[in-house]
Amino acid sequence: MIFTTGLDPANPSGNGTHTSSTAGDSFKFQFAGSSISVNGIQPWQTSGNMTVAFSVDDEPTTTQTFPRGNHVSYVTTTTNYAFFEDDSLSSGNHTLTVNIIEVNGNSSMIVDCLTYIPSFSTLASKPHFTNSGSSSTVLSTSTASSAAKLLFLLLFPLRTDQTIQRLL
Repeated sequence: MIFTTGLDPANPSGNGTHTSSTAGDSFKFQFAGSSISVNGIQPWQTSGNMTVAFSVDDEPTTTQTFPRGNHVSYVTTTTNYAFFEDDSLSSGNHTLTVNIIEVNGNSSMIVDCLTYIPSFSTLASKPHFTNSGSSSTVLSTSTASSAAKLLFLLLFPLRTDQTIQRLL
């Protein structure tokens, strides 16, 4: 038996993404959970590389370089591309920090969604986070703005406690 979310896997969530091609751009995302992943669109047809740093709770940073232009010619983009995943977190409140370190050529980071397994049992018991006043953009599970609206989807067939947050 196959369960689906009703979302078109070829399109970004809500046909919306957040894109940057500027070194130094960053964002923080506060969440209460035990894992986090950053997914987006990988545009293979562009040239150059992009280096991005990912960190959870200021722990050692994971740095990834995403090469472009060296993929098979008939695949121009990959949707739901996993840029980062950390499934070894203790259950609780965390802050994910994403920082674009270097951009070569015409590369860009296209973020579609952040997914995490919550440490709370109901949306009513979800913690409320506040902006720490840092200079980077802070996305939290309790804020929504025109730049970052958050949509919660419960995927009961996958896991009854799994919440997916998508940036619109």
